[in-house]
Amino acid sequence: LRSMGVSIPTDPHGNVIGSIEISPSFALDEEELKTKIDKQLQFNGTLLL
Repeated sequence: LRSMGVSIPTDPHGNVIGSIEISPSFALDEEELKTKIDKQLQFNGTLLL
């Protein structure tokens, strides 16, 4: 997601603040995710794909 320009907040240890779950039925890898993700996506603390 970061490589696609989506801002993902993290704590001082680098852990995501919130939760992100990407099902393999949505995208198996980064390349497939890039073709499906909305370029205007804004992470608001919970993302289920």
